Amino acid sequence: MSAADVAQARTGGDQAWPLTPRQRDCLLVLQRAVDATGVAPTQQQLADALGLRSKSNVCALLDHLEERGYVERLAARRARAIRIVKRVPAADAAE
Repeated sequence: MSAADVAQARTGGDQAWPLTPRQRDCLLVLQRAVDATGVAPTQQQLADALGLRSKSNVCALLDHLEERGYVERLAARRARAIRIVKRVPAADAAE
């Protein structure tokens, strides 16, 4: 079962789970980095940008974003191997 299947099963259909503020911030940092440089930031760069002490917290955030269908990890244990699947709408990004 893929992450998208799990997310669909948990939500009961196509209705998306709302992102927590921390998840939204993580996705915004990813979007801005990809827009500015063309590559995703490393987990350490995400941790620094989000004010987190541990990369394991970033890993958990990315797990949740992947479950909800916002990002896709392209390769296990590879830096910057993250692709944005769904972007935060402009209205949410301005908040």
